[in-house]
Amino acid sequence: MTGKELAKLAEAAFGKRWKYTVRDKLKVSREMLWRYETGQTPISDDLNDRFRKLFKPQIERNRDALTALLKTL
Repeated sequence: MTGKELAKLAEAAFGKRWKYTVRDKLKVSREMLWRYETGQTPISDDLNDRFRKLFKPQIERNRDALTALLKTL
């Protein structure tokens, strides 16, 4: 996962303030998240897996909620 992909997935999962949620849930400093996002520090395979496991359920919940909302329109 690249830093840009990280930012897009995290924002899809948790919104504009995603750094706070990810920092708290994965115990990663805000500075390190910034370094990953900007590409200054590569994202290890282990951390990549941890990010994906964190994002996937939330993105699915968001998708399900949006689908249900669209059905009411």
